[in-house]
Amino acid sequence: MPRVAIIAGEPSGDRLAAALIRALRAQRNDLEFCGIAGPEMIAAGCSAWAPMGRLAVMGIGEILRRYRELRVLQHQVIDFLKIWLPDVFIGVDAPEFNLALEERLHASGIRCIHYVSPSVWAWRERRLQRLRRAVDRLLVLFPFEETYYRDRGGVPFRFVGHPLADELRALPDRASLRVTLGLTPFDRVLALLPGSRENELRHHAKIFLRTAALCRKKFPDLKVLVPLVSEDHERLWRDLLPDAGPEVRFPRGRSREALAVADAALITSGTATLEAMLLGCPMVVAYRASWLSYAFIRPLLRLRRFSLPNLIARSSIVPEYIQGAARPGALALSLLELLQPGAAAAARQRKRFARLAGQFPPNASARAADAVLELLP
Repeated sequence: MPRVAIIAGEPSGDRLAAALIRALRAQRNDLEFCGIAGPEMIAAGCSAWAPMGRLAVMGIGEILRRYRELRVLQHQVIDFLKIWLPDVFIGVDAPEFNLALEERLHASGIRCIHYVSPSVWAWRERRLQRLRRAVDRLLVLFPFEETYYRDRGGVPFRFVGHPLADELRALPDRASLRVTLGLTPFDRVLALLPGSRENELRHHAKIFLRTAALCRKKFPDLKVLVPLVSEDHERLWRDLLPDAGPEVRFPRGRSREALAVADAALITSGTATLEAMLLGCPMVVAYRASWLSYAFIRPLLRLRRFSLPNLIARSSIVPEYIQGAARPGALALSLLELLQPGAAAAARQRKRFARLAGQFPPNASARAADAVLELLP
């Protein structure tokens, strides 16, 4: 029975890996999966020998604080895989952990696939050398990455597209979702997505809520949806912001529904911006990191834009605010342009979003599975 070792480090990686496992099982029912897995991977049939939460780190400060723990975990993984002897190893995102692991495993003769390109096109381009040494195949999600790797050469890659584009090719019924969320067709709705990690929530919660308060001065009837990912995040939000107000609602775990019904969204940079783009939700993007992380990253940044819609479009179609620029006053001004009745700015974003969605090929998980199967016995 061919063996597949697979490691994901956060919820978005868990979803990608689970979809890949299901696509692989659809073509071959003789595969055995084991790795560092989240709940979706486990449900898809992956045995977990370590919980995904052990890799859920964010920012330079947290990586430094947990460096020893992560190094120990890497050595444990290597020792386990030398005994288990997988036919292929798949590292899903989590490049700080997985690339170092893949380099060691590849040198020992294990075929390695990295699923989701590291952001070498944005910063730390020297990781291209590590990719060339570490992987037999890199699976990339975005059309601009295909151009990037083709121009540079040396990294065996395959553009597979993003499973989210498949999931959202047919847009949900906005009117029925509004009813489900207790909204009327006439409500003006703002969605706040402050991030899926605890540190992101700490950096963004107060700024986002103050921004929403400024928007409510212009539109007192504005409904605010905050679809946090878990009960723990809701408790943290309420600890940070005990006076959020009754106008703020928390449809837990329903970010997709919130984006589908919203007239505009304020979003932390990341996969949520892609989801909003595919759902046609006008947005403003903001990101704040710890001062240590930003001080480390800022000199290495190579791009003027950082949100996925702008990277895919190769132009500035959504407003972006990073670090000190992400202030409630500035964010509110941009959001109010989108929330105005018949807003031209919102219409322009939706038109561009529809064109960008067409750049993703269909059946992304099946395409990724094909690329994996080519390396399996």
